[in-house]
Amino acid sequence: MYQIKYPPHSTDRITLIGAGLAGCVLAIYLAKRGFKVDIYERRPDMRKVTLGGALLI
Repeated sequence: MYQIKYPPHSTDRITLIGAGLAGCVLAIYLAKRGFKVDIYERRPDMRKVTLGGALLI
C-alpha cells in the first residue's frame, strides 16, 4: 500500500477524476494535509442542482 509522506512536498499534486460527493470529501481531507488537489467532474455543482424536488443552495 502507498504510504503518504508528511508533510507533502510543495510540488505534490493529486488529481481526482469523476470525483462525485466522496471525491469532494477526499479532496478536502488531502488539502488539509497540504496536498494541491485538482477535481474534474462532469456533473454540475451538486449545491445548485434540483434533487428530489428540493433546491439545494
